[in-house]
Amino acid sequence: MCGIFAGPKTRLSLYKNPAGKAIQKLPAEFVCYAQKLRREMTKEERRLWYDFLKHLPVTVNRQKVIGPYIVEFYCASAGLVIELDGSQHYEDEGAASDRERDHVLSLLGITVVRYSNDDINRNFDGVCEDILRRLELTGIAEA
Repeated sequence: MCGIFAGPKTRLSLYKNPAGKAIQKLPAEFVCYAQKLRREMTKEERRLWYDFLKHLPVTVNRQKVIGPYIVEFYCASAGLVIELDGSQHYEDEGAASDRERDHVLSLLGITVVRYSNDDINRNFDGVCEDILRRLELTGIAEA
């Protein structure tokens, strides 16, 4: 089902805004790419997902398609995107792209929070506490 489609017969998939309204069509390859990213998470993404986010009492999606973007983690009930940034995000081009993307997502009512891979590796508990605070889940027992 997820293959390479090119030319005039390119398959399209609807994408939905956070309220669930279909607003545009995306190539099916885009959705397939999100699925591939879910299978091939970085070690920092795997750690945050398997050791923390997966066990929260709210739904958090991995590699979620939102508009023309694929975000790493998304909690719809809180309107929160969680991104983990590697070194490319600190170069001029990567930082500019992130600012534009964050702005577009903010227009959809979504807050983007970014942590570096170094934050995950050196201050995992602090990252988890910050996420709990942003999700307004402080005081819950972690799994």
